[in-house]
Amino acid sequence: MRSATVSSPERRPVDGRQLRWESHKEERRRSIIDAALAVIQTHAPGETIHVQQIADQAGLNRSALHRLFRDRDDLDLAIQTEICNRARDVVFAAVTLELEPRAVVHRIVGQFVRWVIAHPAWIRFVERSIRTDAESPLDEALKAVSAQFESLIAGVASVLGGELTGPDRKVFDAWVSGLVRGGLASVQRWTAQGKASRPEPIVNLVSDMIWFQIDGLATSRGIPIPEGPIDAVVDQLFADD
Repeated sequence: MRSATVSSPERRPVDGRQLRWESHKEERRRSIIDAALAVIQTHAPGETIHVQQIADQAGLNRSALHRLFRDRDDLDLAIQTEICNRARDVVFAAVTLELEPRAVVHRIVGQFVRWVIAHPAWIRFVERSIRTDAESPLDEALKAVSAQFESLIAGVASVLGGELTGPDRKVFDAWVSGLVRGGLASVQRWTAQGKASRPEPIVNLVSDMIWFQIDGLATSRGIPIPEGPIDAVVDQLFADD
């Protein structure tokens, strides 16, 4: 009996011109977003930024912006997303296991606050409400940061001999989200009061606010908090096994 021959699907050739065009468009979009950030940075927080200013900064005709972005909302969302990505990168880069836990919290908060101080107009721009059905870039960034911290805290707790189970585990992500959003709200309120020249008080306060919650939860659940650098404690635990 003859076996049926199954023909493999035809592979469509890659269109090199299309790939080059997509790459070119992405480069143009990037240059426009970078230009917008530069323009926003030179204006007072909350001041209106016009499309023509962005086009001039990018060295492009205004029509180029209309070809690459659907409308002004699409452009503003892209700018907000880039600002949030940069803020998120600052926070993630501050995470280290080479310090004791409380110092890690202080380092993360400190670097974020100083970045906020350096970019007040960007922060105000991110806070703007843009009419869209999608989640705002700020909410997406906060979710990403919360998820990263949730994994970090849970992972370190597990290695140190503690485990959040049952009801705690079900609401753990909500608790971490509250830590992140509460810290951000405090920084936003502080910067709105025009006190950005002295960051130490807000850095210390927000760091303490976050740390006391972490320490209190760990103590109540019998999870040990290392007194030295986290990585050294973890290495010692594995060396003892």
